[in-house]
This record gives sequence, structure tokens and C-alpha cells, in this order.
Amino acid sequence: MWRFAGPDGLHPGTRRTEEGEEPLGVVLVEGGQAHLVTRSASGLLLRLRGPVADTVLTKWSGSPHPPALHPSLPLLAVQRQNGTIDVADLATGNRLLTLRSEA
Repeated sequence: MWRFAGPDGLHPGTRRTEEGEEPLGVVLVEGGQAHLVTRSASGLLLRLRGPVADTVLTKWSGSPHPPALHPSLPLLAVQRQNGTIDVADLATGNRLLTLRSEA
């Protein structure tokens, strides 16, 4: 179980992870509440674990490559099979942009 404290004190609720699930980091969404971003033991399923409910990040799951979290914003970068990188806003669930290489 995980509990988070910030400058304003302890955030409500605890976040549970399943055995083998990898915590990737913490993002602040929904009015500044801490959410834990995790990757399943298989490495393919991403979750946003919030104070009240958990959300499976279906649109951003499935990549064999580890995703990256922005250090201070609720942004997630996921590399796709075709080599593109999608950047998602975890606060809204929307894709912000797709990066493509000209190589």
C-alpha cells in the first residue's frame, strides 16, 4: 500500500498494487489529488490508481517499451510498435501529440 504526502499534507486514500506490479510514478490530477501510475507484471497494462477508484489506461497500454512520466505534470509518453511516441494528458485522458522520426 502507498500513501502520499505533499506540501498541503497527507493526500486522502491509499493506493494498492498487485503482486509484481511496477509503480512508475505519481501524478497530480483531479484537483491536485495524488494518483499512482503502475505497469502490470507482464509490462503491458498501465493503471492510474486514485484515492477512490482505479482506471485502466487502455489507450496507453500494450507497448513492450516502458512508458515515461513527466517529472511534474500528469503527462505520459508511450512508444508504439510503429516507432511513434504518443504523449497523453492523464488528467483528461487525451492524446496531446504524436512524435514521429524522419529516420
